Amino acid sequence: MENPGAGTAVEGLSEPEPAGFWIRAGALGLDWLIALTVLWAPILLGLTSSLRLSREGYEVCGALGLIVYFTLSHWLGSGRTPGKLAAGIAVVSLDGTPIGPGRSLARALLQWVSLALLGLGFLSAAVTPFKRALHDFAEGTRVVYVGSPPLWRRALVTAAGLLIISGALFAIYEMAQALAGIHAEIPRHMRAAIDGAAAKGLDLPANSDQFMARYDYLTPAETDDHPAAPGVEVYGAQVCSGRREAGQALLGNRLRDTGRWGYVYAPESPCHGWFFLDCTHAGVGGKKWFEH
Repeated sequence: MENPGAGTAVEGLSEPEPAGFWIRAGALGLDWLIALTVLWAPILLGLTSSLRLSREGYEVCGALGLIVYFTLSHWLGSGRTPGKLAAGIAVVSLDGTPIGPGRSLARALLQWVSLALLGLGFLSAAVTPFKRALHDFAEGTRVVYVGSPPLWRRALVTAAGLLIISGALFAIYEMAQALAGIHAEIPRHMRAAIDGAAAKGLDLPANSDQFMARYDYLTPAETDDHPAAPGVEVYGAQVCSGRREAGQALLGNRLRDTGRWGYVYAPESPCHGWFFLDCTHAGVGGKKWFEH
């Protein structure tokens, strides 16, 4: 048996019972709810708007935030995150001693590996001796019950956590579906802003940076047709059809199909100030993206 170092065994552990897959999944669900609530609160309150982060920047900050959460919780909580505390379980070394900061950090990082393997790294806790996940094997840890939490408590935490995880997976699915439509909405909002400026007698800029400032974190998403392409593609009057209606204002065969945002600067043309997604492939509802 490994002996990762000297230490005092976690209080309440005597021939500890390994914590199984379902109770661990329940505790993990609670932890993700707590951590993501803390991480998203500043965003929802508008406290991060001045940072002007890209979508990828928010994703990186979120991942780092989760790593910090699990590292500090396991280190300072003697192997117990808030979710594990509610479940009555703890992460310990193989000899029963608490894990230190280095092992807490490594374990938090390796959880992403378990997740990246389609969750199979976590699933190993359901089938291996002593209920150890992939990151437990890598770091010489195990998850055990602290004392003897009552059955109702185990069942409640498991049910709550699984409900949270199920809800999160459903939300991810819905967000993926909604992502297909978001680039149909943004051009409409941008055109409204540009039309509003024109109605006030303001000169439109030679590019749309002035209007993009509000939406600069919404780089068109990577698709099968285009990689993620930040920035704005500026066109002249040659792409205008002579009409102003959505879906009829632009000539698709004259677009460069870059996957970026497109903007028409042609003061003498009906589509002057037109804002769109510079993509000639089919999008929401079968319409081509530039037609939205």
